[in-house]
Amino acid sequence: MNIRLDFDGIKRDFKFNNQIEVGEFGLRHNTGEKIKILPYKTKVPSVDDLTQFSGISGAFSRLLLDLKGINDFNVKQIADKIFLKVYFDQEADKSWFLDILEELFLYRSEVEIFHPLLFNYLPLRSIHQSQIAKFLYDVLVDPKTKDKVKAAYSGEPENVLMKLMLDSLPNLESMENTEVQYVSFLPYISNLFNEDLLFMISDNSFFVRDFEKLLDYYYFFYVSQLALRFDKMFEVEVPEPVPIYFNLDWEKTSKIRTSYIGGWVYLKPKIYSLFSHTITLEFLNHVFGSEKSLTYASIYEVIHTMSDSERDNFEQDVKCLLDLYKAQVQDVNWKDFSVSRKYDEPILSEIFNLQRAIEFQFTASGRKGVPLKYADWFEKYAEAHFLKKRGPLGYTLNITQDFLIFFIRLSIKDQPKIKLKQLYEEFEKRGLFLDRDSKEHIIKLLEKLNLLEKKSDSGDAQYVKSIL
Repeated sequence: MNIRLDFDGIKRDFKFNNQIEVGEFGLRHNTGEKIKILPYKTKVPSVDDLTQFSGISGAFSRLLLDLKGINDFNVKQIADKIFLKVYFDQEADKSWFLDILEELFLYRSEVEIFHPLLFNYLPLRSIHQSQIAKFLYDVLVDPKTKDKVKAAYSGEPENVLMKLMLDSLPNLESMENTEVQYVSFLPYISNLFNEDLLFMISDNSFFVRDFEKLLDYYYFFYVSQLALRFDKMFEVEVPEPVPIYFNLDWEKTSKIRTSYIGGWVYLKPKIYSLFSHTITLEFLNHVFGSEKSLTYASIYEVIHTMSDSERDNFEQDVKCLLDLYKAQVQDVNWKDFSVSRKYDEPILSEIFNLQRAIEFQFTASGRKGVPLKYADWFEKYAEAHFLKKRGPLGYTLNITQDFLIFFIRLSIKDQPKIKLKQLYEEFEKRGLFLDRDSKEHIIKLLEKLNLLEKKSDSGDAQYVKSIL
């Protein structure tokens, strides 16, 4: 397969300066033109846009059902429709009825979710939330899952007042299936998400209560694993998570714990490097000879199908790109940057050096803050949901008891019980790794909740009962 870089396209889209002088920076690090990887920019939106997940859940739900959103939705709109269907003796009764509706079905000015359909009416805070929802939808959802989700959404509640409320919801306009924009890099996570989503949708109360948790966690799971995979670049991919370790919210930790060493302090530098990797892949997707988006994994595969001459040509293209890039960045001392031979295959080493050069010019210039702003999209979200500040240790990855119980329910599914060892395996499939100390705390919690069935002290003879 013959692939060549499109240098004219690269110079155009990255705004190369043909008259660059020493001390100047002559290009723009544009991303998302040829390959969309993440919905992030180097301008950080408000923290609320990144951390309040209800708007993202609503937009995601509408994408599942191919529906447009609605502006200015409130309970009074529903009440006005109900008033047309229900007879009231006195006008005062309507006011009393409206108070009941607001008390039962309104929480913090948003609709209280008692049925899956109501997720569709959760309002967006901003366009940034819409972009995150679209990203999650593209990288996680299998189209075959949508029909089953739609069927579950059409179920009717037995409660008369709830049914009356659902029947009075304003209609949402249909929209055509939106085109996939973001490339999914981690199919094993997508497969697991669809499995978990379909299980949850089969249990209305579980779905209504914890759908937001599912999206919340899979957002963290996907982006953190993407950063860890990018860090490994051309190492052989295996369809399972790279281990990162969490602490339990209620336990103490220390610097010698695996949960600290292999937790946030391990992950954070990889999050910082996300921007340089997205730029690298944006460069490499300016090509002739490939209709599909190129990832590190697909580049590795394609190179091994090339003839010797095709491989030599592509290697020279990447070398030339690195030289052109360095020529556009004249405000750093490139003598401090050295190329290396990381891989046996020379092309892969050249791509590795290109990514390192992009990262180097950030750290060696006044642009240090640019990748930090890009990473802030994820880091600010993680601080609000999956990080906990622990004094001099700083932040550590953190799982609350509420989330842990959600994970147990998701792992056991409809089985009456599973082995404790199997529970940990299910956790790890979903990227939740725990060290020995944390596992001891989990056993104590399971005993406290009367969920642990011991046939002996052996891990193979301990069972975790289902949470109904």
